[in-house]
Amino acid sequence: MEQIQSLWQQLAYLEQKINQQSALINQLNEKIDQLIEQQNKSNRVAETIEYNFEQLKIETLEGTLNIGLTPHEDLPFEQLDLPTETSEETLTPMEQQVYNQLIPFIRKDLPESLSQFANENEIELDQKQSFLLFKI
Repeated sequence: MEQIQSLWQQLAYLEQKINQQSALINQLNEKIDQLIEQQNKSNRVAETIEYNFEQLKIETLEGTLNIGLTPHEDLPFEQLDLPTETSEETLTPMEQQVYNQLIPFIRKDLPESLSQFANENEIELDQKQSFLLFKI
């Protein structure tokens, strides 16, 4: 008798779990339907976009756009160089300290590191690149 009661309790427990899982599946199906509906609404395609540039009223457009590098002179990239001397009057003490620590690194350690990197990665430097690298 006790075993039968235990079996009924187990069946009741399993039925409760099945009902919970069914409710969860129904909720997830509703969410999926909502997401599909939202996605369908947001997938509107603009077939043509018309730009009327004449409405901008730009009379002239001149100049040079430098992205990532703003040289003081209009020199080709290969001719850019570090300043040879800086006026100590224009630098703050902190800038002077950074400058004093950075210049030896740029002039000595950086070319060696770049050359080592090129060797390790089997990158051949041509004469122009080597000249620029060791000119610093």
